[in-house]
Amino acid sequence: MNKKDEKILLLEQKIKDRGAEILCLKSDILDLQREIDDFKSTRDKIIEGCGFEIDYKGLDVFSIERTVVPKNNNQKYDREKTIIGYLVDGKINEWSFSCSRDIHERLVQEFKAYIRMKNQA
Repeated sequence: MNKKDEKILLLEQKIKDRGAEILCLKSDILDLQREIDDFKSTRDKIIEGCGFEIDYKGLDVFSIERTVVPKNNNQKYDREKTIIGYLVDGKINEWSFSCSRDIHERLVQEFKAYIRMKNQA
């Protein structure tokens, strides 16, 4: 075997080694992506479980609604979010956040009670 043949064999072996290394790295990437997805899912569940109160009068809230955020590069699935419309110095603002449907429904009931109280005043 001449020097050129040896060099070709060496390069072919390096290519095989790199191919195996690439497969390992792709596997590592998939494992890390799964870990990230699990972390995000856990984080979202923790956030959804947190309680909070809204000062409807202080925010001058005029609406509360539910919408769907389509999946994108940062999230695998469509997700729902709550949007609260409120006024600051006469300008319309929106506050959007993720919460469970149960929490959303509680907020809607609180908002309706706020509106009834506001209309009676």
